[in-house]
Amino acid sequence: MFFQDWNACLLHHYKRIYPRKTWAGFVVYGIDGTTINLPNTAKISKTFGNSSNQAASYPMARVLCAYDVSNGICEQSKIAPITSDELGMAIDFVDDLPPNSLSIYDRGFTSFVLLYLLKGKNYVMRSKITFNKSIKDFVKSKRNTAMVTLKATHSAIERLENPPYSIDKNASVTVRLVKVILDNGEVEVLMTSLLDTQQYPDAIFKDLYFLRWGVEVFFDYFKNILQVELFSGHLPEAIYQEFYTMVFLANLHSLLLKDCTQQLALDNKERKYEHKINNNVSVGNLKNNVIKIFIHEEPKVILEHLITLFLKSTEAIRPNIKGLNRKGVEENTGLLLITGGLSNSLL
Repeated sequence: MFFQDWNACLLHHYKRIYPRKTWAGFVVYGIDGTTINLPNTAKISKTFGNSSNQAASYPMARVLCAYDVSNGICEQSKIAPITSDELGMAIDFVDDLPPNSLSIYDRGFTSFVLLYLLKGKNYVMRSKITFNKSIKDFVKSKRNTAMVTLKATHSAIERLENPPYSIDKNASVTVRLVKVILDNGEVEVLMTSLLDTQQYPDAIFKDLYFLRWGVEVFFDYFKNILQVELFSGHLPEAIYQEFYTMVFLANLHSLLLKDCTQQLALDNKERKYEHKINNNVSVGNLKNNVIKIFIHEEPKVILEHLITLFLKSTEAIRPNIKGLNRKGVEENTGLLLITGGLSNSLL
């Protein structure tokens, strides 16, 4: 698809041009899913399926994203029928996770299959307390961390015996379990590939896991600011095209915001209050001008014009009004303190 290809091009240039924030040398991905509403047509309903309640039945799709939470970039995305297995979608992402990545998963992804396929990759996964006997015993124990070897379950063997996968029936995965005590006293268990207790002490994992909240903030931005659910097309092909268009726009918006950082910092020196770029206004400016990037003889001119518009659409950050959500993640998903050169280097 056109915008999938352009997004791949955008990500290629981003990785080549921009410095990336990391955690302990890892690029951290929040991997999670959401659902989106679709136009109510027969063909869309047939392709994506319906979600029903007591009042109505309407088409919906399932979406999964691998979101670079430190740099505000959606690196992998997929839209699928509502009946799709979120775990299966996450499995499809594994091969494309970079060697220096650290993926963070919520407990909905707890599975021997995913743990097995993540061998050689780094991850932190919130475990279901009732996942297996090893987890139950660990919760009851006084230990804060433990190394356990999980053996392949019958259902995992059945799933991995099918191409393109293969598995030995005696296969196992060694993981580290870490207890996290929430503020309300509730105990959660994280499973991780970070086995070195000296390099990665227990105390780091609560804050590390909460980095995953960045993908939730992205979904809020994706739905309520980019307004991905306002599809203009009424055929399945249009849904795919418009969805990947919005992913491209989200990433382009984030990179343009990075290009504003240096000038915004200079402008803020002259202001009483520090300002940030208004997401709603800047997204509107981007949508109104994005086609010009592809048809203008000098695309750089349009990109520079967008940066100028972004810098004019700022809002003050008032004292004592924190721009953080309940997990301590900045709500403005693209406003990151990284300078770059999109307008000079992308096109």
